[in-house]
Formats: sequence, C-alpha cells, structure tokens
Amino acid sequence: MAIPVKNNPLAVAGFSKNAARIANPQAVNNQGSFNAILEKSLQKIDTSSSGGIDLQSLSREQMDILVKNMQIQMNRQLFNIAFNSEEKNCFPGLGVLADYMGSLTTSLTEVSKNRQMPSPNDFSPERLNLDSIIEKAARRYEVDPDLVRSVIKAESNFNPQALSPQGAMGLMQLMPETAEELGVKNAYDPEENIMGGTKYLKLLLNRYDGKRDQALAAYNWGMGNLEKNQRSLPAETANYIARIDGYYKNLKESA
Repeated sequence: MAIPVKNNPLAVAGFSKNAARIANPQAVNNQGSFNAILEKSLQKIDTSSSGGIDLQSLSREQMDILVKNMQIQMNRQLFNIAFNSEEKNCFPGLGVLADYMGSLTTSLTEVSKNRQMPSPNDFSPERLNLDSIIEKAARRYEVDPDLVRSVIKAESNFNPQALSPQGAMGLMQLMPETAEELGVKNAYDPEENIMGGTKYLKLLLNRYDGKRDQALAAYNWGMGNLEKNQRSLPAETANYIARIDGYYKNLKESA
C-alpha cells in the first residue's frame, strides 16, 4: 500500500430415491423423464452430457438457458403427476418432489448469478481498459509503465474497488492521507488513482536516486520506517518487492 508522506459443488446425477417413491406407477415411470431433462436442456445449448455435467464450464448465457429449461420441464412434470395420476395416494410424494426440484433450480440459479461477479483473478488491465490510463500517467511522470502495471498487480490485482484492512484504496492502494496530499478526490476512480499513485511512485524514485527496490520498500513500508531501519526490512516488504520484481521481469520478457 502507498504509505503517506508523513462453491459448494453441485452434483446432478438423477432423481433422489425418496422423490421417486410415489405410489402411482405412472408417476414412478416419470422418474426416467427427469433424468433426461438435463440432457435435453444441454443439447439445446450444444453441450454434451455424456461424460457428466460440468456446470463450471458453462457460460453465463448457457447457464441461464439451462435454468429456464429446467424450470419449464420441472413444472410440466409436476403438473402431469398432480393431474394425470389416477391414484390420489401419489400426492404425499409430490411434496418431496417439489422440495427437491425447488432446491435444484435455486442452486442452479445461484451458480448462474455468481458468474456475473468476477473473481479477483479475473481483473486485468485489458479487461478494465486501464492501459491507456497507465500509459498516460507513465508519460506525465516519466515512470516505466511496466513498473506501474507491476505495482497495480501487487497492490490490488487490478481491482479498482479494492480496500485493505488498513484503509488503502483502489488500484494503487492509496491511504486516505496520501490520496489527500496527492490531490486525489476519489481514490476508487481508476484514472485519479493511477495518476496519483504514479506521481507518488515518481516522488519516491527521485528521493532514492532511481533505486527501484528502495522506492518500492518506501511505497509499501513508508519512507520514515525505511530510512530508520534500512537494513531490517520486514518479511512482508521484502516479499512485496520480490513479487513486483517478478511481475516486472515477466512483462519485459513478454514484450
């Protein structure tokens, strides 16, 4: 951080035995059709179910289609069981059936909803269109853009809404006091954050005669701490510098 200058897995393997034990023979025969629901739904989205169903491999759109098809097919089966059965004693099992299908559609819907929220590992400069901002800041403050990218990667993994337990904010994890000193009004705004963080990084590089590791140590640990204890970096800061050096090297090698 920039220190101030001062699933539960879901298995769908057919119908539960309790739900299948409905007194009416016609209702029992309906069990086989339930096993085909997923297969039919998956066929509609060009997904094979021959080797088991991997829900995690489905896209958001495919998951929505699957959920809708499941709901339609399940409602149809419930209707058939309830109104086409000759023996009324099948109805006690209907409650078990409804509970099972309700929980299944709820679980599928939750998986589908969760696909809308990217994990921290999903963030990247390309995804968030940050490259132009990084290049702009790097030119303005004469800092290597790959160093800025590496700091952002280490600080927030390109998550503009990141907030540390200590209160560091945004892409370059600016502390409130640092943001204020740098003139950053909204630390969660990507452009303001990157501009402010790059400006601060340049200040540190100038202070330590362009020595990158020292500038990074001060960025993470604070200038005061670094200058009082230059030979005894905490493990966290040493690891921080090593991570950024690794990111920086990879960017240069892949260029």
